[in-house]
Amino acid sequence: MAEKLECCTAGLKQWSSGKYGHIPYKMKRILGNLDKAYAGPYDSNSLASLRRLEKERDRIMSLEEEFWRQRSRAEWVKVDDRNTMFFHSKTSQHRNKNTITSLIGTDSKWCEDAHGVVQIIEHYFNDIFHSSWPSEASISRSQI
Repeated sequence: MAEKLECCTAGLKQWSSGKYGHIPYKMKRILGNLDKAYAGPYDSNSLASLRRLEKERDRIMSLEEEFWRQRSRAEWVKVDDRNTMFFHSKTSQHRNKNTITSLIGTDSKWCEDAHGVVQIIEHYFNDIFHSSWPSEASISRSQI
């Protein structure tokens, strides 16, 4: 089993160096080339080279971002967290943020007790959904 793990580790290291390489070195080299391209004279060839270097810079930046995102996830997995603590704290924050603890009533005063908040909400929605249309019995024939 240990031999298989060593073989797997070697394969993953080889894949990683092929996929990512030495990102800081690549970035330094590209930025140096970009500085030279910006300083030089502009013609159709130099503009094409400049665009190519900018695309390469963007690609390397994306690789670096992906590398650090994966590495941070690997650290969470190493400590056997599986990110549950993070999601639990985010859920708790979201729940607390969505909790209504106080409201201003129609009398422009703050109400902070739960029963009063419920009454303010009920009163508000009763006013909204109260029909303003008169009933048929209240309409006289002369108004028609």
